[in-house]
Amino acid sequence: MNKKMNVQNMLSNNGNTVPNQYYVVEKQNVGPNQDQYLNAHTLTVQTVPARGNMSKKPIEDGWCGTTNDWSINARGKFNTLEDAEKYIIEAYGPCRPLTDLYPDEGEVKIYGVGQYEKMNMEETGNWAYDYIKSEINARSTDHELEEIINALRELAHREGWEIAEKTMNILTQRRKDLQEEE
Repeated sequence: MNKKMNVQNMLSNNGNTVPNQYYVVEKQNVGPNQDQYLNAHTLTVQTVPARGNMSKKPIEDGWCGTTNDWSINARGKFNTLEDAEKYIIEAYGPCRPLTDLYPDEGEVKIYGVGQYEKMNMEETGNWAYDYIKSEINARSTDHELEEIINALRELAHREGWEIAEKTMNILTQRRKDLQEEE
C-alpha cells in the first residue's frame, strides 16, 4: 500500500491519527499435515480490508481465496478496535495475542485462535514424559488415565499450553507397554 492511500485511510484526531475502520481477517492452513500448523490459525485486526487472491478487490466479509493451502477470510468491518476485539471473542472465544509476529502495514493486532498454544502429540509426550512415567502403571484404570489427562491439562494451561487432543493414546500406550513387560 502506498503512503498516499494510507493517509487517505486515516483521520486526524487531536493530532493523533486513527483509522476510519477496523477489519478482522482470518488466516488458516487448510492443507495436509495439520499437526505442523496447530497454532497457525490467526485473526488479524487491521486498518485495511482483505483482498481477493485473484481479483485483488477489497473484501469486507467472506472468503478471499486460498493460496498454497492458506485460506483467507474477511470477517467484517468495525468502527472501533474494541468492537473488532469484541467480535473476535464472541465468534471465536478467548484468543491469545501473538506478540512474536511482526505485523505488516495496516495490521494493528494479531491473535492466535484459542486461549492456549497447542502442542502436538510429540510435544505433549516430551513435555509430560516424567509425569506419565511416574503416574502410570500396568494396572492403571481408564478412569485413572482420565484423571492424569485432567491434571496434565491443568498444568499445561498454567503454562499457556494445550495438550494434544489424543493424549489418551500416549497414556494407553504407556500402560500397554508396562503390561507387556509384566
